[in-house]
Amino acid sequence: MSGTKSSENIFDAVAARYEEELSAGLAITGEGSAFYARGRISSLYFTLSTEFRKSVRKILDFGCGVGGSRKYFYEFWPDAEYVGFDPSEDSLKVAAKRHPQPKTSWTLSTAGLANFDLVFTNGVFHHIFPKDRAFAFGAIKTAMKSTGLFAFFENNPWNPGTLYIMRRVQFDRDAITISPRKARLLLRNEGFYPIHFSSLFYFPSAFACLRPLEWWLRQIPFGGQYFFVCSSK
Repeated sequence: MSGTKSSENIFDAVAARYEEELSAGLAITGEGSAFYARGRISSLYFTLSTEFRKSVRKILDFGCGVGGSRKYFYEFWPDAEYVGFDPSEDSLKVAAKRHPQPKTSWTLSTAGLANFDLVFTNGVFHHIFPKDRAFAFGAIKTAMKSTGLFAFFENNPWNPGTLYIMRRVQFDRDAITISPRKARLLLRNEGFYPIHFSSLFYFPSAFACLRPLEWWLRQIPFGGQYFFVCSSK
């Protein structure tokens, strides 16, 4: 997201060049932001049961920024309604221009968001002050169907490469990182029930031949990112 520790002002300032700055930070891995965006959605899709995947009709991208995940949600769920929420107005303007897929809308407010089968958030909560996180989690829980799932993706501070990249990216330098252990406790404390954990992105492009091993490493929490899939009951 562009976040909610009034970081919308930071992200308004970088909205037009957000993807370029992120890709510049990621350049050391030999991959751009699109590689990681698609990797997250693909990993999530194949983690979910076939039955649940088929049931997804509404998706909320909580903290969507400039909408970099939209095209990949459309790739995997072309018939689902997609709503991107972010408090950065300039980011949403960029998102709307770049991602004209059907069944797509963008909003600055969480008011009225409800009945989503799947809520997704990536790298959002490290931009939210700890004292404000309960409010954000509450908005997510309100937006979910009782049978819905919440996919929580975060950068992994247990991975030295991740910390190095975050220091290279202007809008991530002051982030308050969340380890996998802290994330699990945080989610449970906010009334979410983790039902799946995976660790992602172990090998840069120079070692792409080793990437098939990542499936076997997914339960070891040292990849560049990690995610939890959670229910709310």
